Amino acid sequence: MNNIVNVILISFVLILAAAFLRFEKKSAAAEKIVLIAVLSALSAAGRWLFTAIPSVQPSSFIIIMTGIVLGAQTGFMTGALTAFLSSLLMGFGPWTPFQMAAWGLMGGIAGAFCVPLLKYKSLRLAYGAVWGILFGWIMNLWMLVSLGLADASLAQIAGVYAASLVFDLMHSSANVLLIFVAGDKFIKILSRVAVKYGLASRGGVH
Repeated sequence: MNNIVNVILISFVLILAAAFLRFEKKSAAAEKIVLIAVLSALSAAGRWLFTAIPSVQPSSFIIIMTGIVLGAQTGFMTGALTAFLSSLLMGFGPWTPFQMAAWGLMGGIAGAFCVPLLKYKSLRLAYGAVWGILFGWIMNLWMLVSLGLADASLAQIAGVYAASLVFDLMHSSANVLLIFVAGDKFIKILSRVAVKYGLASRGGVH
């Protein structure tokens, strides 16, 4: 188990480093940079405002919608920066890279599958539901490390994941509710902004 955890940790670090280096080297329009900053700040503020309700906040919804409309790179950067900026308000810790990776992947993968996700609302709902669970699973890896359970038995690992299930389901349900109620409107707003500033492309806005 220890070797698996180490591999996962290294993978997360490499994913974050590669994404930020690629963004740094790629010539991005000023409008795109500003849009990422605004969406990340909005997402981070939403997390802070709803901090009293565990696992229920609009951050994941904003990150998923951003990835779907604006593409994988923008989705990843918005997700990673959401974790970073919200940590400025709520405190940094060794868990922050896990949050950055989890939310980054949530937005990045949404962008990679933007065509079907834009076309089918049912897929958007399913995506939000699945990532509500996956986000918790990724954060459970940090929990295992922090509790010194890198060499834990399968029963101990199952216990950690079972303990987070209620919160993961709350996260998943919140994603589904927000996507169902506000997803279409949010997509239209982001699409108009993207077209206005020349960021649109086939299948989505990249």
